[in-house]
Amino acid sequence: VLAYRAQIGSSPSPAGQLVLAELAAYGDLARHLRRLRRIMPTRRAFVVDQLRRRGLTIRGDDAGAHLVVPLPTVDAEHHAVAAARRRRVALD
Repeated sequence: VLAYRAQIGSSPSPAGQLVLAELAAYGDLARHLRRLRRIMPTRRAFVVDQLRRRGLTIRGDDAGAHLVVPLPTVDAEHHAVAAARRRRVALD
């Protein structure tokens, strides 16, 4: 993993690492992960269902918290990103 990250120039977020360290230091990480494992399947299923109802193709729908939704044009991507921001949905 480290070699691959070095090759593509990717590294974990320093802020994310600090949050993770704090959760682990105070014993809250296990509780947080249990909570996520409990609530994420329902949230994920809802998002996947809504995207599929709109005829979108989904990749990685069995890969944790992330999904890839290829869009047909750059304009479609810009529209989707703007709509998500208006609804306070984070996209990467």
